[in-house]
Amino acid sequence: MSNTHSLNELSFPDYCVTEMRIDHAARRALFEMTGAWIATGSLGGGELMICGWETLHQRRYDMAEKTWVDIPLGKEEPLKDIPELLVDGDQIVMRGFGAITGEWVELVAKGGKGEYRTRE
Repeated sequence: MSNTHSLNELSFPDYCVTEMRIDHAARRALFEMTGAWIATGSLGGGELMICGWETLHQRRYDMAEKTWVDIPLGKEEPLKDIPELLVDGDQIVMRGFGAITGEWVELVAKGGKGEYRTRE
């Protein structure tokens, strides 16, 4: 049996993203997580899902150039982790290290809904 949690009550500082899948046609992004934190303690592994967005945008910070670089749609870099998660109105912002480049990556979904479902 799984439990569902709103993103604004969660954080993921000590956990990893094991898989990231984005379906632009369905407007759905799925992140397999090793766990999550909630005010009452640690949750087990599960799925962070964002769906129904109006826009989805990803960029990475280029340390050499000291500037943000847009990542084209369909070529998103998988996140290794999500140490920063911000839910502000209709915007969900996730930041973490890229699994390929190791650079700081930001993913912004505007107009979507997010939730986390534990596997238990």
